Order: sequence, then structure tokens, then C-alpha cells
Amino acid sequence: MRIIHLIQRPQLRGAETFASQIGAVHHQGGDEVLFLALFDQRSGLKLRLNGPQLENLSLNEKFRFFDIGGWRKLAHRIREFRPDIVQANAGDTLKYAVLSRLLYGWPGHLVFRNANNISSFVRSAPQRRYLGFLLDRVDSVVSVSENCRQDLLGLFPTLAPPTRTITIGTPVGMQASREREDVLAEFGFRTPGPLLINVGSFVPEKNHLGLLRIFAGLRQRGSVGKLLLIGDGRLRPQIEESVRTLGIDDCVRLAGYRSDVGELLFHADLMVMPSLVEGMPGVILEAMARNVPVVAADVGGIAEILHQNVTGYVLPPSDETAFISQVHELLSHPEQRQRIAEQALLLVHEQKRIEVIAHDFHTFYESIGRQ
Repeated sequence: MRIIHLIQRPQLRGAETFASQIGAVHHQGGDEVLFLALFDQRSGLKLRLNGPQLENLSLNEKFRFFDIGGWRKLAHRIREFRPDIVQANAGDTLKYAVLSRLLYGWPGHLVFRNANNISSFVRSAPQRRYLGFLLDRVDSVVSVSENCRQDLLGLFPTLAPPTRTITIGTPVGMQASREREDVLAEFGFRTPGPLLINVGSFVPEKNHLGLLRIFAGLRQRGSVGKLLLIGDGRLRPQIEESVRTLGIDDCVRLAGYRSDVGELLFHADLMVMPSLVEGMPGVILEAMARNVPVVAADVGGIAEILHQNVTGYVLPPSDETAFISQVHELLSHPEQRQRIAEQALLLVHEQKRIEVIAHDFHTFYESIGRQ
């Protein structure tokens, strides 16, 4: 099978990372897999592929709303590759794929991977009509969670292409390569206490300012710990200011973008994610695969993998008091954290290994080809 993955840019972000993981499994299984990035990487860490080829089309992002030359360039490369499947992975990829195929035509079945609750980002009737126009012209939509699929159908109840849910997965069987003391020392953490971690871009929907208030509340209740924020983005100045204002600069570190997120997760005691908008964040599965319990907001499809008091905890979005109470309880009872972590790890091994999810995608691709 010949598969093209369209990505926004070669960035180390959730949608691109997951696509790279299933692409690697398919490549190792004998498929020909090509990644096409629409735009150049602006900042942060670059996506690394294990096997598949990556090409950057270097389109002009300033013209992305009406880019005839870009649509033509994309169509030319797709015709050269002659794919069976073209999968558009979030960002501007849906728009470029649909308009390119409409204007210039190219072979292969077009799949859109819906990685979020789209209704959270549609803010006007014209925007909704345009998105509906694009979605009606793909061959299938694959949502990252059933919650996201239902959200999509709620927004577009007469959506033409078939929809289905194929969740995310994660590699398993990794081992830590550094000692915990060395990792903590790298960030200047020299006092004892548990390590809380959060991974995500510094954007409003990730709610880092709420997370900082939660952490400050934990300190007021007597919890002694450290908080590591992995990521970066336009809200960094506000986050830094909030750290100073809340008086927690002695125990909070902003690590920026990191290529060793998996290694850092090994040394965390708890992941806390009070996001306001999510689809199905892969970093939660990464934490679960490393024996780290997760407390997260009940948004998107998170509750489909974090089963309450079994494999994790989901709490009402923006309920900072509930987060403070739940995290405080877990920090006070390490045996409870261990029980949750063991159940979460078992779920990942049984249902969410990247090889299992990649097989689900491949079976789905084959079914499209038979239609």
C-alpha cells in the first residue's frame, strides 16, 4: 500500500507525532509511506521519522487561504507518488487536500483525521459552512475519540462521508536511561518531594494559568512538590509572570520544547492536565505507559481512556478546587498512585499499543480500497 500523510509542518506536536508513529509501523510492514509538510518549521523541535520519507513543500503560509500555486504543487507531488491513501492530519491539511484535488485532481482516497472537538474552534456561520464544504468532499473522516466523532456529527448532522473512531496509541516497553536525581538537578530541583508534570503548547486551551493556580493551592494545603512545564508558545510571558505573582518560582520550571519528553515522564510522580479543550492527547498515554498516573479535565475523549478511579481521574473543566483536592489526595497516598498507575499501564498494553492502533488504521485503509 502507498500512503501519504499530509502534515501542517514538520513539528513535534501531537497530530504529527502520532502520524509519524503509525507511519513508521506501516513502513516497517512493507508499505511505502511519504510525509508531505505544507509549511516550514518556524520554531521548536523538528519531527523525526523512523523510516518514512519526509518532504517539505515549503508553501507560502501568508497565502494559505487562497494558494492556487500551493494546491497545484501539492497535486503534482501526489500524482507523482500515486498513493492509495492520502491522510490529512489536522491544521490546514484538510483545506489544501480538498481544494488541490478539486482543482487539479489526483489519485487515492482522501481521509481526514479529526484530532479535536471541532465545535470548539468554529466561531461563525460562514466558517461552519466552509468547513462543511470541505468535509463533504473527503472519502472518510477518522476521529481520535468517540466524543470527537459525536461532536463532529452534532455540528454537521448531514455529513456526507462516513465517519468512524480510531483512537490513538503509544509505544510501550521503554526504559529510563537517566537517574531521577540527575533529571531533577538539571532543572535546579534540589529539595525532596514529588514531581508534577504537564506537557503542552503554551496556548489558552491548555490552561496553564489555571494549572499554576492549582499548584499554588496545593502549596497552601501543605503539599510539597515541584512542577515541570514542558512546552512553549505565545503565552510564555503571562505564564512566567503568573509564576512570580503566585510566589512559586522556587518550585516551578518552564522546560521549553524537549525531545526527551518520554525520558522526563519516567521521573514524574503525577501528570496534571486541566485543559479546556482537547481531542485525545497522546501525552496521556505516554504517561500511562511509563507508570505515571494522570489527573485531567473531562474534555474531549479523555474519559474514554482515563476511567475514574481505575486508570486515572477526570474532573470538571475549570474546577480548580476539585483538582487541588484530588491531586492533594494522590500526593498524600502513594499506594493509591501506584494502584492507578498499574491499571493504566495494563490498559495501554492490552488496547493502546501503537502496533495495535496502526493495524486498525491499516485495516481501515484496506476497507476503503474495497469500496
